[in-house]
Order: sequence, then C-alpha cells, then structure tokens
Amino acid sequence: MSAKRGPELVILTGELPQHTSTSVTNMAEHLAPKLIQRHFPHRFEELPPAIFLEHYIEERTPDGRLGRKATWDRLTFHSWAPRRVWLSGQERLSFGDLHWEHLPEHEVEALLGKAEMAAILRDLPITSENS
Repeated sequence: MSAKRGPELVILTGELPQHTSTSVTNMAEHLAPKLIQRHFPHRFEELPPAIFLEHYIEERTPDGRLGRKATWDRLTFHSWAPRRVWLSGQERLSFGDLHWEHLPEHEVEALLGKAEMAAILRDLPITSENS
C-alpha cells in the first residue's frame, strides 16, 4: 500500500509477487474501509474518503516474453458508507459492490504527481512466472 496525502487521498494497492493468499482484487471492498479506518479514520467524513487505485505489475515468462502487461485501475464503490458484514466467520467492514475502471498511465500520473509516479515505477519489481 502506498498513499499520497493532499486535498485528495490516493491509496495505491497491488499484489506482492510472493503473495499466495486471497488477492487484493477479491478483498478490495473489505480492504478499502479497513485501510481508512486504521490509517485515516477522519477521511470517512469525506466523499469519497479516498481515491483507490489498484496496480498489477508487468509479468514476464521464464524466457523473457511479456506474460501480462502492467495495469492500473480506479476502484469505486456503490456506497462509501462502511457497513459491517460477516466474511469467513469474521466481522469486517465493507463498502459493498465494487466497480473497476481501467486508467491509462498518464491519468495515474496526474493523480499521484510526476515525482511520486516515477518513484513508484522505479521501485516496482518485474516478476516472472517463477517468482
């Protein structure tokens, strides 16, 4: 997770190459309110409380060919009001139904800022199917 503060809070999520559990994509409606509750609780007073971006890094096959291009998506929710739900025997917060909107890299750069975008891209690993 990475966050940019300012008039708008931008939260960037993605998968670590070694992550083998439930994906960020499958938990986004629960992960988003949990991140706000834990790190930015005052943002629940804003609509939306944050701009959520999901990023998947480029992946290469063992022989170096492109396996999957890098993607950026903006996540929006049917409701920004967190509600309590039960999932796998645990009570969790949820924003409910989720919508993904693909964003070109230049729009992500406009949200994050040029310097922050360059730093993120510089620090991201490129993975292979063997990772």
